[in-house]
Parts: sequence; structure tokens; C-alpha cells
Amino acid sequence: MVFGDGPDGGREATFEGKVPFPNSVNGWDGYGVVQAKYRQRSGDTKQDGNWAVKQLKDEIRKYIDPDSNLCKPDYFIFATNVVLTPVSEKGSKDQVIAVLENFKKQSSLKDYAVWDCDQIRGFLDADKDVRETYEFFITPGDVLSRILRQLAPTSTDRYPLFVEFLEKELLSDEFVNLEQAGHGGEERIPLATVFVDLPTHDDLVSMSDDRLPFDEKIRESGFQSNCDYVGNKPTDRRFRRKICGCLEEFGPLGRLFRP
Repeated sequence: MVFGDGPDGGREATFEGKVPFPNSVNGWDGYGVVQAKYRQRSGDTKQDGNWAVKQLKDEIRKYIDPDSNLCKPDYFIFATNVVLTPVSEKGSKDQVIAVLENFKKQSSLKDYAVWDCDQIRGFLDADKDVRETYEFFITPGDVLSRILRQLAPTSTDRYPLFVEFLEKELLSDEFVNLEQAGHGGEERIPLATVFVDLPTHDDLVSMSDDRLPFDEKIRESGFQSNCDYVGNKPTDRRFRRKICGCLEEFGPLGRLFRP
């Protein structure tokens, strides 16, 4: 049972019966109380620790008071957002434990736990569902991890991406751009009717079919173009030279597809 804001009778939440804490093997079994103390404006660790110890003593006093009608707990959890210092005996964490040990001697308390800032942070780091339930308290680490998961590649096969990129580049350069020359008509002039590719040396003309198979790979992947130079043998080598020149401009990207 969870209690809201206001006077809570010495408890923020209670449980009764068997619970899997501190672990599923040796879980608590009985009536338990969770007492939380939140410090709105924290100071230094010493001030925070002294404040937490005082708050706990005030709550424990309610259970020890013989005139109190509060049900005595079998188990007690003290939770706070302040950092309890770990210095032996003098640290605020040991002071909190000493208060709870004294309470254990004066009552029927079987066991207790202390959840300070570091312990609660560890719980949240380990429990993703709890973090995401309270998204208004989301941390920068959650945001960055979600972005990295979305940016992570879903496939290691880069070939379809390169094919799609080259296809768009070839189609975008298919027509002559005459807008800057004052030609604004809807008729578009294909580059294939204006420019002619000429071989620079014999190797390009006598290139064997297995020297640059990239054009066949593009056509097998479904690439199509409205240009007249694609699809028949006499002009097929021009298409190959255009692909080859395009790949050379891409540098390392083009070399990925060279035999």
C-alpha cells in the first residue's frame, strides 16, 4: 500500500506477507514499512547526512513511544535522496545504521534496509521499466542510449544502399539543366542527345565483360532508365563508361565495386 502527500503516520508505503527482498531466496515475510525522506535543496554531504539522521530519529521515535498506536513493523526501509557518506562510524550512513540497530533492539524489528541516493540510482540503472514509467524524470543517459539504438544499422549489407544512391545520382543528371540559360519550358533534353562519350584509350573500348560487372548488378537490382543508351550492345559500353566515370568521382566509394 502506498500513501500520498501529507501526514503519513510514519510510513510512505507498507507491505505484508512474503516479498522477494533482499533477494528471491531469502525474502522478507511479515509486515514492512517504507519511510522516505526527500530533501528539496541539498547542501553539502555533511549537512545532508545530519538532516537524514535527524529525520530518521524523529520517525523511529513514533514507533518507540509507548503511547503510540502505530503498528510495529517487522521490516523497515529508510529511503532518501541525499548521499550518505561511507566514512566508518562517523559517516552519515553508519549513523543511520546505528539508529536502526538501536530500533531493532528496542522493538520486534527483524531486519532493515537503507536506500540512499547511490543505492536508488543503482536500482534505476538496473531496472529499465521503472525508469521509463516515469519519463518526466528521464535522464540524459536514457536519451542518448535511445538515439544510439535508432542510429544503429539494421543491416550490414551496404550494397543496396550504394545502388540506390547511384541510381538517384544518375537519374538526377539525366537531363540538361537549361534553367539558368532562360529555358523554362516543360520539355527536358536528355544529356544522351547532347553529349557523346568517347574512349580515351583502347582499354576502355576493349574492356571485357567481367572487368566491370557493376552495370549488370544494377540492372539485376531493378535499376531502369529512360535513356536510349541502356539496353542494347552497341551503346552498352557507353553506359559502362558513364558508370565507371561516376564511380571514379566517388573515390573510395567507387573502389568498393572495382574487381
